Amino acid sequence: MRAVPAVLGLFHWLGIFAKTRVLLALLGVLGIGGFLGRALVWAATWLQHVTGSITGWVFGTAVPAALFLVLAALLIHDMHPRNGASRRTGYLAFAVGAFLVAGVAGIPALSPVAGFLRSLLATLTGWLNSL
Repeated sequence: MRAVPAVLGLFHWLGIFAKTRVLLALLGVLGIGGFLGRALVWAATWLQHVTGSITGWVFGTAVPAALFLVLAALLIHDMHPRNGASRRTGYLAFAVGAFLVAGVAGIPALSPVAGFLRSLLATLTGWLNSL
């Protein structure tokens, strides 16, 4: 997992393998731990608490939930076979992954997704280390 950011950075700098960069960005976000991971979760949770109730009252939906839906729609559009993934697609994948990991997507059905993805990643890492 430590090589994911380096490979992602190299592919981004060279401008190659756009769809692979998206998968690496999602894996990189899911594998973030330590201080950076806690800071990411704290920032997303803080954004939800600060803006959620006010914008929920004004617009009918919280900003993090609406932002997640817009970013996820753009990510799905960019990953469609008819469309080509661009440089922004990696950033979209990073943001969507951050919302999923922090659990602030605003969709109750997605709340267990973060735990599932983390356990899947831990299982996959353990399996790869045993080879």
